[in-house]
Amino acid sequence: MVSLGASGWMGVGYRPAAADAGKAQLEQQLALTVINFPPSSTGCTAASPCLFTELNNLPGVSKWNYDGSNGALGFVNMQTLGPLVDQTMLVGYATKVKHMNEDYPPLEYRIAKVSTAGEILATKKLEGTGWGEEDVFLRLTNGCVLFAFTWDSAPGALYGNNGADGTAASARFSNKLRTTVVCDE
Repeated sequence: MVSLGASGWMGVGYRPAAADAGKAQLEQQLALTVINFPPSSTGCTAASPCLFTELNNLPGVSKWNYDGSNGALGFVNMQTLGPLVDQTMLVGYATKVKHMNEDYPPLEYRIAKVSTAGEILATKKLEGTGWGEEDVFLRLTNGCVLFAFTWDSAPGALYGNNGADGTAASARFSNKLRTTVVCDE
């Protein structure tokens, strides 16, 4: 959730795509979605509902299942991008997300510039950087967005002990903090 000031709030997440509602869970595609909330909790009513907007046509569509080759969608993040009066958002997401200790293609991190109405304005695939599932994007005073990662080898790689014991497990911890800054062009 990100504050839009007097205009309310905007949230981002993912869910099964509306088009796949009747399919079995393992066959469903995920859809990245945004939702706008009014400034007051009484603003969403039956007469004026707060509806999710699917961000269709984003690159890197991923299947719901973890089948060993496709992975899934995850690590969704959002922050205001550029001047606050523009109210455009930087939405981040990763594809090819896998279960712990599974070995298939590395995560792909992507970002999209999105209007508060849910219009996709620009997209980009990132190389050599990313963020974790519990990391948050931070808006800087100049309107750019910063995110950090601490993986020892590469974003999305096994990190820390992941349930293992001993020296081999702790060897995956990093003592470096890497940051990435994204600015509107």
